[in-house]
Amino acid sequence: MIMRFNTFTFLKTIVTFVLFMTLFGCQLTNFQRSEITKPAPVVNETTPMTSYYLWVMKLDKQEVQAEINKLQSKLNEGNTVAKLRLFLLHSLPSSPQYNPTEALSQLEQQALVGVPDTDLAFIRMLKSQLQQQVSNNKKLTSQQRLLNKKQKQLKAQSNKLAELELRSQKLQQQITQLKEIERSINDNGTPL
Repeated sequence: MIMRFNTFTFLKTIVTFVLFMTLFGCQLTNFQRSEITKPAPVVNETTPMTSYYLWVMKLDKQEVQAEINKLQSKLNEGNTVAKLRLFLLHSLPSSPQYNPTEALSQLEQQALVGVPDTDLAFIRMLKSQLQQQVSNNKKLTSQQRLLNKKQKQLKAQSNKLAELELRSQKLQQQITQLKEIERSINDNGTPL
């Protein structure tokens, strides 16, 4: 059976396909635009530390650095909220200014008078974690020093072992030569 080419059916199929793709493409474009235009959360001086933390975790490194710069300028004005937020930024591993020791030092120097209870609980929990992290970092540093020391000792022993093996080979060669001389004397009665 030979199928005949029907131009009308072919055009109808093409138009349906183009219409479908156009509608589907418009839906995707509208969906993407609605995601882009989501309002950014408002962060100000009265934002609780927990909300501020969640907001900061959504920032990329450049935005975190910009926030650090902004807080440091406020810190020069004596802003206590800026001090607390700055110590929080120093305690985040994803922060370009990550330094748990510095964050803990800043926190211990900061008087927590007038801090809301919810923020105070968050800060105390963070302080406890920072203390644990600083302790772990000290242990890790100590273990790394010990490992380096042991690696140096192992290398020295390895070098000494290689030297002893070389001496052993030389002595083995001398023993072999002496045995050949002894055999030669025993066989001929005269040395080589």
